[in-house]
Amino acid sequence: MDARIAECLAFERRAEELLALCDAALDRVRSLEGIFLLLPFLLRIRGWGLWATGRIDEAREVLKSSLSGAQERGADYEVALAADCLAGLYTACGEPAADLEDLRDAIFDKLGVIGPPVLPAVLHEVHSESHVVLTQMPRSRSVRDPRPR
Repeated sequence: MDARIAECLAFERRAEELLALCDAALDRVRSLEGIFLLLPFLLRIRGWGLWATGRIDEAREVLKSSLSGAQERGADYEVALAADCLAGLYTACGEPAADLEDLRDAIFDKLGVIGPPVLPAVLHEVHSESHVVLTQMPRSRSVRDPRPR
C-alpha cells in the first residue's frame, strides 16, 4: 500500500514525502519473503524522488538497482519502467540513453503498452561556474502509435 502512495506522491511532485515513505517501505520489504516484485518498484519510485531532489548520483545507483532487480525477477513491465526513468536521467545529464530507450520500447512493443505513466517533470539545479541555472528534466517518453504495424 505504501508503495502506491509513494507513487502518487511522485505524481504530485512531493519528492521529500515520497522518499520518507519509500525508505520506510523498503525497510519492511527487505525483511519479508514473497514480496520480491515490490522491491524494484519501490527502488524506481525512490530513484525518481532522489532525482527530483537533485541527488543525481544516488538516483542513478538506485535506478540501476531497480532495473537489475526487475531483470533478475523477469518483471518485464517493471524493467521497461525502470529503463525509461533511467534513460530520462541519463538524457538530463547529457549522457547517451539509446540502449535504455531501445530496451523500454522493445518491452512495450512486446506487451502492447502505448506508453509509460509520465511522472511530472521537476526542476533541479545545475551548477555552472559562478551561477545556478534551473533546468527542466526532459521527457524521454515517447507515445507510439497503438495501431498494429
